[in-house]
Amino acid sequence: KNMQKAKASGKSHYLVWGLGGIFVGISGLYYNSRVDEREQPNKKVPNSGEAYIKQSAAPIQPENPPGGEAHVATHRATPVDAESDYWNSSLYNRPESLELRQITVILRHGDRTPLTEKIGNKYTISKEDTDYWVKQLPHPATIAKLEEHYPVNAGTPLDIRRLPYAMLTKKGADQAYQLGVAMHKRYRDHAAKAICDKAVYVRSTNFARTRQTAQNFLNGFMPSAVTISIEATSREDEILYPHAGPPCPRQHEIIKEISRQMVEDEKQQGDQAENECSAKVTHELEKSLTDLYGPDPERDGKAPSVTAIYETLRCREAHDMPLLPGMSKKIADQVGKCHMRNWNAWYANQELNRLAMGRLVGEVLSKMQDRATGKGKPLDVVIYSGHDSTILPIIGGMGVHDQKWPPYAANIVFELWEQDRQARAPQDVSNFFVRMLYNGREVVLPGCDKPLCSFSKFERLAKKIIPEDYEKECRATVGSGAKAASKGIGV
Repeated sequence: KNMQKAKASGKSHYLVWGLGGIFVGISGLYYNSRVDEREQPNKKVPNSGEAYIKQSAAPIQPENPPGGEAHVATHRATPVDAESDYWNSSLYNRPESLELRQITVILRHGDRTPLTEKIGNKYTISKEDTDYWVKQLPHPATIAKLEEHYPVNAGTPLDIRRLPYAMLTKKGADQAYQLGVAMHKRYRDHAAKAICDKAVYVRSTNFARTRQTAQNFLNGFMPSAVTISIEATSREDEILYPHAGPPCPRQHEIIKEISRQMVEDEKQQGDQAENECSAKVTHELEKSLTDLYGPDPERDGKAPSVTAIYETLRCREAHDMPLLPGMSKKIADQVGKCHMRNWNAWYANQELNRLAMGRLVGEVLSKMQDRATGKGKPLDVVIYSGHDSTILPIIGGMGVHDQKWPPYAANIVFELWEQDRQARAPQDVSNFFVRMLYNGREVVLPGCDKPLCSFSKFERLAKKIIPEDYEKECRATVGSGAKAASKGIGV
């Protein structure tokens, strides 16, 4: 039935996807003609990391993004679509007299197709645009080859039924791959040792775009003859995006409190209030969006979500597509400003950051502590593949939010460094230091006077946004904390 539907709708290009978990096996038929495998014979992994790198398998050849070689060259000049190509530069400053013990990488997925085909009850994406997005998807054979080298220990992705929407594009796959290549140059020896010692941990949310981002990143960062597995959990056990796991009504309550407080602050400021997204401007914007696209049935007939429209506009902008039908540049600019105002206000709230991503920060800190103290089987490389809503609460909670939307393939890196290994007791972490990088740039954490921060100071900062009892803190507490909602980080 799926095959008949796909054929009837003209979407045969991604037919294999629609078959869910078995698309990997079917797409194996394409290997010889569609993928440059560049396989290496199976080799015994040597003890030396450097020797292993020389013998490791070449990475799977990624598909070029659409637009020809000129487009690819332009795109690859800024592999993370951030403000600069810092990750590909030689500006990396390696601390002297210190040894790198662990790196933790937290990724946002790469470029993707729009999350939905509908806006309000009037607009449905055109067949022409749908066909365009279908053509942007990586070929099933490429996906299958990556699944073979970097398998995910979960079944079908949660969003596979949404094809071709919410999917990683070829451009997004290339962003992740190029980021991996750049980080491979920086952490080459450390990555090789981690593979040899089997000290690698990779986790992704169970969405196709994040799974494939992890696979493409690994293909550039740790190309090897050794299979590297990716862990993905059920929604109930998820910690890589807000509102996953057990119900957390307090998060929704905080967001409502922040919105109410912004309106109250605006009334008190009167004419001096910032008016780019004032209540009046927001009301007029919502009316314009409802007139254009109709009320949103999924929002109980309210105006279409500003965030949902902003996300769609970002997808189209990344592919040089025009604005949505009927939308003026003025309205598009207002959508972007109001979206950013809301999200910046939300993730300036420490309680929301704590509930949104505190559990993940707790896991990151725990793995660092294990590596520093030698507890259990320490990890050398830890990788998480998530979303913009994974990145924002962490940089907000750590007090380094730059008030900008995380670009596709945005990334946070925590480096754990050790000094004078022989001069400490096993449980002593005083010789350990942490450095945080956001999109390749060093950041100075609150309480630290330079990027290299003592482990104890980093630990104190991290613990401020780690819930002691998540389920208890998630319970709704009507009327609490509204005044604190729009205040700064306070760390």
